[in-house]
Amino acid sequence: MPYEVYQYFASEVRDKYLNGLVLKGVRVQLGSECLSCVCLKCGTPFAIPKNTAEIAFYVQISRFGHYSQMHFSRSESVLTLGDNRIEICIYASQAKNTEDFTVCLVDDRELRDVQRAKSAIFTLKDFSIKHTSGINDECLKVLGLI
Repeated sequence: MPYEVYQYFASEVRDKYLNGLVLKGVRVQLGSECLSCVCLKCGTPFAIPKNTAEIAFYVQISRFGHYSQMHFSRSESVLTLGDNRIEICIYASQAKNTEDFTVCLVDDRELRDVQRAKSAIFTLKDFSIKHTSGINDECLKVLGLI
């Protein structure tokens, strides 16, 4: 199903198809991929985010233990991690590039786009951290993700 349809009907789709944090029996098109979940570098599967607030939440989980302060402004769609301000958007093409970094769910820029190589835009999957020490295990347990 197209992401926009999933986004609009996220509550109904999750109620009917979500098993844990993985969609069963349906996949969502994110760019060129059709996925049943989003896996961060730690290997934990997460439900496909329906908005920027959920993307910011996943970034916070990924970065847990690395920053003493984390705050997400819904009105600005900006996540503050310590001294870094990160713009959060669904599509890379929506980025205003006014912050230190941008994290998006789908990188929809053209491959030959000159700005692509020079920009500080990352997909959610690429921006996540792989915790080899298990530093975020306690956070994942509290949230019921492992």
